[in-house]
Amino acid sequence: TQQIIPKRPAANIRDREHFSVHVAEDTGNLFISKPVLGRSSGKWSLQFTRRINKPDGSFGGIVVTSLDPGYFTEFYKSVTLGAGSVTSLVGNDGIIRARRTDSSSEIGQDIGQSTLFEKIADSSAGSYIGTSSVDSVSRIYAYRRLKDYPLIVTVGISEESVLSEFKQHSMLMTGLGLAMTALLLLATAALQRTLKAQERVNTAMENSAREALEATRIKSEFISRISHELRTPLTAVRPWWKRYAEGA
Repeated sequence: TQQIIPKRPAANIRDREHFSVHVAEDTGNLFISKPVLGRSSGKWSLQFTRRINKPDGSFGGIVVTSLDPGYFTEFYKSVTLGAGSVTSLVGNDGIIRARRTDSSSEIGQDIGQSTLFEKIADSSAGSYIGTSSVDSVSRIYAYRRLKDYPLIVTVGISEESVLSEFKQHSMLMTGLGLAMTALLLLATAALQRTLKAQERVNTAMENSAREALEATRIKSEFISRISHELRTPLTAVRPWWKRYAEGA
C-alpha cells in the first residue's frame, strides 16, 4: 500500500519583513530578520535572506536560510562569565536576536532606546556601565558592531559580581579598622586611668612632702625654744657658780 503524504499548502511570505525589504530596494546586503514565528512550524527562527534579480535587474525573488535562535543562546550558555553575566546578539534595529544569562534565554526584546545605542552612535566598539532594560541588573558592558553584518555583539558582567571581592576586602578592612579603633579606645581609657592614678599618687606624695617639711619646721622651732629656755637660767646661774667656786 502506498502511503499518501498530504501536501502542505504553499506559504505566502509577501507580508514578511525579510521579503518586503528586498522588494523595496536592492541593497546587495544580507538581511537578518527579527525573530519570526513560523506559520507552519510554529517555531521561532531568524531569516537570513538575499535578493535575487532578474536579468534586467528587477526583483526576482529571495534566497532564504532559517536559523534557530537557540543556536546562539546555547553557544552563549557555554561561555562562563560568572553569576549575573549576559551575552547578546542585537540587530541594528534594536531587536534582540539572541540573549543568554546564567539562568535564562530571551529573544525579541526591543532595546533600541537603551544606553547601548547611545554609546554605539559615537563608537562602533567600547564599554560602559549601565542597567539592563530587560532585567534591571546593573552590569559592566563591552560591545562591538559587526563589520559585515547588521548586528551588535554585547557582553555584560554583573557589577555586583565584579565588585564582590572588593566589597569583601572592604568589609574586612572596615572590620579591622573598627577592631583597631576599639583597641585604641580601650588603650586610651586605660592610659587615662593610669594617668589619673599617677596624678593621685603625685598629689599624695606632694602632700606627704609638705607635711614632712612642716613637721621638720615645727621640730626645729621646738628645739630652738627649748634651747633658749635652757640657756636663760644657765646664764643667771653661771656668775654665782663661778664665785662659789673661787671662794671654795
